[in-house]
Amino acid sequence: MAMRSPSMSKLLTPPGGKSATAQTGTAVSATALTSCGGTGHLSTRVRENCNSEEPNRSLAEFADPAPLQPDYFGALQGLADCTPTAEQRKGMLMTKLDHVIEELVTGNRILAREGVVDSFGHISVRHPDNPQRYLLSRSRAPDCIEASDIMEFTLDGMPVDGGGRPPYLERFIHGALYEARPDVMSVVHNHSESVIPFGVTDRAIKPIFHMGASIGHEVPVWDSHDHFGDTALLVENMEMGRDLAKLIGAGATALMRGHGATVAAKSIRQAVYVSIYLEVNARLQKQAMDMGEVKFLTRGEIDKVAERTGPYGINRAWENWCRRAGRPFQAEL
Repeated sequence: MAMRSPSMSKLLTPPGGKSATAQTGTAVSATALTSCGGTGHLSTRVRENCNSEEPNRSLAEFADPAPLQPDYFGALQGLADCTPTAEQRKGMLMTKLDHVIEELVTGNRILAREGVVDSFGHISVRHPDNPQRYLLSRSRAPDCIEASDIMEFTLDGMPVDGGGRPPYLERFIHGALYEARPDVMSVVHNHSESVIPFGVTDRAIKPIFHMGASIGHEVPVWDSHDHFGDTALLVENMEMGRDLAKLIGAGATALMRGHGATVAAKSIRQAVYVSIYLEVNARLQKQAMDMGEVKFLTRGEIDKVAERTGPYGINRAWENWCRRAGRPFQAEL
């Protein structure tokens, strides 16, 4: 004998009326409501029964038999034939991996919208379920990236299941940093225009204002020519990636002579935050140097700002950047 749920009866009963389904005997499957995009308390309760051994039981088994009010019948008509497939049912709830992939897509779009990357550059994230792997898009312009473009890699840069899609040539930047730094959860590589001049001159980039403190005390410059001679200036293998990771050490950033910059951070949001303010700091520093002698932040000031820059500030910026990039703002897991 099927058990009835009083709470379900209450949910299906309109004010002053009786519970739904009984008047006509129409069988409305639980999965039908969730498949058709039902929202609110009703679909939430129904969704709880989708994974049972009998996912297609009618709502009548959960509700008290009673006449259906005419005004409410129209809302349920046709749902009986709208049963999701097994694949649809499996994807009804967003997993942690799904969430991270969406966040990674958003990070790409924000970096493009804020002018840190153009047709080139990339951001990755360590796999949330396997620290020996990371997620990175297939070779594609950041502003075009969709969730379906995201690929999984081993730390040495081998695609787990590439499906024939071409990977980024410089994915070894990401794998080498994840290999060297267990604390790193996200990596950005970009060709930020205002930053590049500081990698080819004797003027070091330093924090010039409080938002720029996130780049750290020192921003070293990696020169591929030092250890690899004449190259195309691209990080094409793990040996080069490890050499770059060694220079970054425990820091957050490094410039790459004649190339761009790399950022290592504890989250996608932090990696994007540092990347954006590295570009802004470089632009402001150049303007200040054109005006005269520059007074940079002291080491103590940089440390104090770092102490105050927590999730609240980063999430405040992230929400605004999401809006500007036309992406949804997700609550952090």
